[in-house]
Amino acid sequence: MPRSTRGHSAKKTDALTIDVVQKEVEKAREFKPGLAEYLVMTSAPRDSKVQESVRTHTWPFDRVHVMFWDDISLELSGHEDLLQKHFPGWMKRTTTEEQVLNLVLSSEPSDFNYDDGTGVFFHKSDVSLRIVFERDKQSDDEFHEPWLTKFSDPRGSRQPVYIYYGQTRVLEVPCVYVDGARHVIPFPRSATDLTLTPFRYHIGRILNDHILGYGFDYALKRAGITVSNKDAERDAAVDPPKAAGH
Repeated sequence: MPRSTRGHSAKKTDALTIDVVQKEVEKAREFKPGLAEYLVMTSAPRDSKVQESVRTHTWPFDRVHVMFWDDISLELSGHEDLLQKHFPGWMKRTTTEEQVLNLVLSSEPSDFNYDDGTGVFFHKSDVSLRIVFERDKQSDDEFHEPWLTKFSDPRGSRQPVYIYYGQTRVLEVPCVYVDGARHVIPFPRSATDLTLTPFRYHIGRILNDHILGYGFDYALKRAGITVSNKDAERDAAVDPPKAAGH
């Protein structure tokens, strides 16, 4: 007779005893096709005496096994996806730096809300992700590089920008306010290599989305700054060499 791999059934009971297991196994002998294994699972605390009785008893199946709540919990602990789905408060999901940066890259400016009072952009779907103007660290010193002369107001001022996830500062993106603060532009690779990595260009789109005017792409075109289309390692794409004037 062909046999299926495993059988199970649901039953409300106040306590699991060897007698209960025996009665359920006896009923299971009538299953078609026949069973090779019978698994009993219960939310009751582990009972070593019942487990021993099950292990030493002679059964009509190849294997009869009992899992108490302690055993089920241990089994679940090896499957983070199940824990997050069924017990979201049980454990804290870990988030890697790469996941945070990928979340930024996959976002659009419209995915963020901006609070001009605090200089904070926060992601609408994951408020742990924030892009922050560190205004207390804004430098009063003027920033000088030749490309700034392309604007009506050639003066620039540094503006540090940080990406946070929760309370963790994940990355700094150094930027500069240009043309009387009409635009905020991430530093290009150098004073002579006027290219932005795709990551810095993406950050620039987010930072400038709330500023009324001609827009971020217009400012880059006027400055002669382009976006690199070369493939690069993540560390190079995110944090390219700083220009001499930076």
